[in-house]
Amino acid sequence: MVATHHHTDHALGASWFAAHERCAAAMLAQHPTIIKERRATPALSALFAGAEPYAPAATFGDTFRIDLGDAGAEARHLGPGHTQGDCIVLIPSERAVACGDLVFSVYHFNYEEADLKGLPAALDALRSIQVERFVPGHGPSGGMELAQEQARHHRTVAHLIRDASSPTEARVAIRARFPTYRLEVSIESALSRFWPSESQP
Repeated sequence: MVATHHHTDHALGASWFAAHERCAAAMLAQHPTIIKERRATPALSALFAGAEPYAPAATFGDTFRIDLGDAGAEARHLGPGHTQGDCIVLIPSERAVACGDLVFSVYHFNYEEADLKGLPAALDALRSIQVERFVPGHGPSGGMELAQEQARHHRTVAHLIRDASSPTEARVAIRARFPTYRLEVSIESALSRFWPSESQP
């Protein structure tokens, strides 16, 4: 239906999907190289053996409406957040919103291409939508508390890193503060964005 952003775990091969224009541009720019690199990685080669890069069938700027027959959906670009081309998908009849990776639930956030200035505004816009169910890009769905917790998570991770005396201490602090969170590899993306680059080991 809609690619919420260009990362391969959400958009690889999504040629029949619509996407924000920046998402589509990133798919075209990044996916061929990513596929080639991952085919050359023994642990990933089988997973990407049949992967092919595709461009989305339709692109949009701010909104894109989808007719589902007995229901409708609307994709909205809330501004840069997890990536420059994020969108969320609102399904009013279900009082639900698919958040893409603007929200991770019990997963460490991937800051690799995040817009650190845009994230708070995008989350504020998400929280202003009157729905009951938030469906994150990773982890279990829930209510408004998921978006609120994501905003707190960003602030907490930034403070833990800035208060640490070393990247190693920051890693330990983040793991201790979020002991049940999955995808620990994403802690490195937080360090790369919040720790001074010249101090990064």
